[in-house]
Amino acid sequence: MFTEEDLQDGFRIGEYEVLPKRHVIRKGKEEQSPEPKVFGVLMSLARRNGDDVSRDELIDEVWDGRPTADGPIARAITQLRGHFEDRQRPYRYVQAKHKIGYHLVQPVALLEDKPAQQAPREDNALWQAIAGAAIAILLALVIWILWRPDVDATDAIGVLPFDVASDVSGDEHIAVGLKEELLRALVSADGPVIKNGRVRYPDLDVPEIADHLDVTVVVSVTLLRDGENLEVAWRAESGRDSSLIASDSVRGLKGEMLELQRMLVASVMNGLFPGARQELITESRLTGAGIESYYLGLYAIERRGEPGNLMNAIEHFQAAIRLDPSFGPAYLSLATAYALLPDLENAPLEESHRLAIQTIEAGVKVDSSIADASGAIYGHVYHKQKRWKKAEEAYQRAINARVVDSNAFNWYSRMLASVGRLDASVEEALKAQRIDPDSAIVNSRLAIAYAWIGDSANAAEFFERSRYLGVRGSTHLLANALFLTRIGQLEAARQLTTAGLRMQGANSDWIDPVFTAFAEPSRRDDALAAVNAASDAGQLAPQIEIIVRTMLGDTDRAMDIAELLKSPGEMFEIDLLFVPETKPLRDHPRFSTLLEDLGITDYWRSRGCKLIADSVVCDQRRDQKL
Repeated sequence: MFTEEDLQDGFRIGEYEVLPKRHVIRKGKEEQSPEPKVFGVLMSLARRNGDDVSRDELIDEVWDGRPTADGPIARAITQLRGHFEDRQRPYRYVQAKHKIGYHLVQPVALLEDKPAQQAPREDNALWQAIAGAAIAILLALVIWILWRPDVDATDAIGVLPFDVASDVSGDEHIAVGLKEELLRALVSADGPVIKNGRVRYPDLDVPEIADHLDVTVVVSVTLLRDGENLEVAWRAESGRDSSLIASDSVRGLKGEMLELQRMLVASVMNGLFPGARQELITESRLTGAGIESYYLGLYAIERRGEPGNLMNAIEHFQAAIRLDPSFGPAYLSLATAYALLPDLENAPLEESHRLAIQTIEAGVKVDSSIADASGAIYGHVYHKQKRWKKAEEAYQRAINARVVDSNAFNWYSRMLASVGRLDASVEEALKAQRIDPDSAIVNSRLAIAYAWIGDSANAAEFFERSRYLGVRGSTHLLANALFLTRIGQLEAARQLTTAGLRMQGANSDWIDPVFTAFAEPSRRDDALAAVNAASDAGQLAPQIEIIVRTMLGDTDRAMDIAELLKSPGEMFEIDLLFVPETKPLRDHPRFSTLLEDLGITDYWRSRGCKLIADSVVCDQRRDQKL
């Protein structure tokens, strides 16, 4: 293993010379200057000289220990391979070992090292040939062991969106429902990590998709319908070389959806894990009509950002419960929809929460398998009630349930941000992103979490990823606008702010004066006059007003807005109290009293937390006892 000093005068890897003092990779007369993070990864790999570098070690050495998603690391590795023209498998320069890390294939040689070459002795030639043959046989055996197309507990499986090849339109909800149950069964297998792919990648081959999702197995499924006859064909392929691991198809009638669902789950489980016991989330015999309603509800709630879809989801879940009162997942999904009503439909907070709790209590009575997962509902309600300790305990139960989805981690991330634990919030958002890497909602949450801790590189990457995934919602747009303002991209920030307000149907007359003042501080009075006019007319949302007033130096009025948080519910995102832009608020004489009134100080005491250097630092030993 080399030290940093050993490498500073340059080294050679294969056909390339690396000059650390100039941050250059050279081949002949051609020189390349990788991005700083990419070069940092190269240096970490070079120091090990063929030994593995773990993901955590890369985070410590290249990302300064900041919580970092798999995406930026994978992107740096891909870029590094590009600098070495190493784009085809098997890779010649940078190799990955799943769940272990990365290593250099070619040896590192310091530029000043010029070892003397000795001619081989004739009496050693035979032994060299024998040794070479033995090594070749051993290498072939190792490759066969490492690359054989089996699935075991060390693998990670990505399930892509089902393709719908049907002669009847409107079957997408069937595909969503079948995939949901398949994912539940795979997660229950107590083995591989299961990732929910939500995007199709028509231009990528299987290894590229596997790299993107960070999985070793890619499962694709096609749903075909001919009248009332349904066929579901699936195939599992190796993420290393596209080799087929297993494939099968099942057939059934549309009116016998439950049986088709059970056959699909059994087929996939037997194909991937021969001899494994099928274990569904419930033993309920949901009727054909009931499961159709449940699938329609899942399809609608997955697209809840579109107008009317949340209410449609509620109606479908209610219908599923009427048709089969013992089907637990329908209660869990209905309770989730009720909990979201205040945020998405401006429904009364207390009534929505009452319905959510009432629904989940009824569901647990008839189907105990959803008891732990129900913690997400209780956590969400307690969060809105500012009962922070009870919210955290409920979320901990949910994220440690046997079958868990990304929503529990996502909501827990929001709760941690609301009590100022921004680093912990990123960690939970990362967990959500690892099991649901293509969710627009999850990637949006992670982008915002990174922005709040001031990690500009990761924030930019995940805001862009969220945009690609089609994220919707004014909260995301306004958070992105705040981030862009911070890094000086004022015009782009102004456009996003305008789009976010248009989505809310809110007044935007104040935008131009405010952004002019951001660029020209001498225009501050004009900006405040515009903000005052919009506020007096009741046309300025509190989450916008508190940020704008603080950034314009009007901290007293901003503090007045902050104190609206004492009202029931969450008038706006409490985490805004802890972002870099609101530091002047945290120095305000009334800030500590506000934290007491919101119950945040009491929560901090219970978790051994302190506000140190503008960050909330907690006793990890108390977290481990939760």
